[in-house]
Formats: sequence, C-alpha cells, structure tokens
Amino acid sequence: MNELLPIDFKKYSKEYAIEIKNIQEYFRVEFNLPIYLIYGTLLGCVRDNKFIIDDDDIDVAYLSNKTNEYDVKQEMLNIYKKLQEQELITNNKRFIGQAWLYNPAKTMMVDLWTSWISENNKFYCVNLNDGEFHKDSILPFAIGNLMDLPFYIPKNNTALLQYWYGDWQIPLEKKSYPRRNNYYLPKFK
Repeated sequence: MNELLPIDFKKYSKEYAIEIKNIQEYFRVEFNLPIYLIYGTLLGCVRDNKFIIDDDDIDVAYLSNKTNEYDVKQEMLNIYKKLQEQELITNNKRFIGQAWLYNPAKTMMVDLWTSWISENNKFYCVNLNDGEFHKDSILPFAIGNLMDLPFYIPKNNTALLQYWYGDWQIPLEKKSYPRRNNYYLPKFK
C-alpha cells in the first residue's frame, strides 16, 4: 500500500482535491454514480473555495439511482462488496451508509456517504438529512470550485448548509470535538 498523506489541509489541499476528482471519476466509470461534496467539505468549498484548515476529514457522497430504502441498501452493499474486493474500503460502519474509502491510488481516505432521492422526491443522506429537502434542492447539481477544481455540489447548497450548521458563513474559531486521526490510518490485514 502507498503511504497515506497526513491530515494537513495547509500543505496537501491541492493533492486532496485532485484525488477527490479521481474518486469522482472512479465512481462514474465503475458504478455510473455521481460523487458530490457534502458536509464540512461542501462548507469549505462554498464559503472559501478551499478546505477548512482545521477540519479532520473529507466528506463526499454518492447519489444512488434507487428510490426506496431497501433498493438503496442493496445497491450500497453491492458497491461496498466491489470496493472491498479492490481493497478500497477500510471500514463500512456495519452498512449504515457511511464508509471510509481509499482513493484509487490509496494515498488518502474520505468519508463516503450514501444519499438518494425517494419515490416521493425527498432527499436523504445518511447522518444529517431525513427527507427535509425536495430533490429540487439537490438536482441538477451545481458546480463548486474547491482548490480551483470543479466539483458537483447540491443545487441549493446554502439551504443545506444552514440546515446542517446554522450560521455557516462565519467560521468557528475551533472545532468542539477532538481530531479523528484514525480516519487516515492504513487498514490492517
């Protein structure tokens, strides 16, 4: 396995952004699914066009082609199986819709979140979204710039950021939880 880049958004931001593009392309080719920025990575992209310097992870989501929870879960399990076969996933969190995904070069990891649009056109994303938003808040994707590279972002990203973070336009002085350095540790066989 290649050596993982350390968590250092001051030093490796451009490299991280390039590798997210590689993940985006991998998902397009292997699964015909879009990858987009979400949570803190979306916040940094929209607010500053860069990563949040004191963040400790990178958040991306894929948008399922399925519309009900059962089919979304089956698709997710199939994706995880293929990723496990290629040793690109290190922890699938007991199949709850979030996994730690290696980039194809295996030099970094990201949080991969599962999202979908339900049969009644509601947007769901594991962890922080429970159908509060209509699919028109997400699609068609807008384009955001992160480190001068274009990425898919939700269409109404400011409403989502307000929902998730409240007053998201003013940076917090410091995160209130400890850094999760173990997100970037190599997996053990």
